Amino acid sequence: MGLHCGVTNDHATSTCCIAGCFADNMNPNQWPRTVAEAVDRLLNKELTEENIDKIRHMKKAELINLHHFGLGMWIRNNLGIVQGNIGLLEDCVKYAQAHVDSDPELRSLAAQGGQMHEDDASGVIINALWERLQEEA
Repeated sequence: MGLHCGVTNDHATSTCCIAGCFADNMNPNQWPRTVAEAVDRLLNKELTEENIDKIRHMKKAELINLHHFGLGMWIRNNLGIVQGNIGLLEDCVKYAQAHVDSDPELRSLAAQGGQMHEDDASGVIINALWERLQEEA
């Protein structure tokens, strides 16, 4: 069963309604080390088809509703971001730096001198997920 990421029909709210939001922590050996691996994990093992479809049809500006609670919280708690997954945090910085021209929202994150807050890292992963879904559409 996939996680519930807090996506609602109107996309206006996001709540932490994830099954096992804090209890599902992966073994550090299973943590994704890159943004691409994190997106693959979400698409192939965690998100339901219904939630994938809802995220695919969201406007980019609506993604902020997923960053702090719901999906963003699940990412931080279960992909090792708050537990010290340095490889993933470093790749989030690289991803932001590589995509500043195509995604102006990442410009401020890329300019932080190699440091990234955990909330911002989960936002980068959510943006990458949305971008992948747009490419597949």
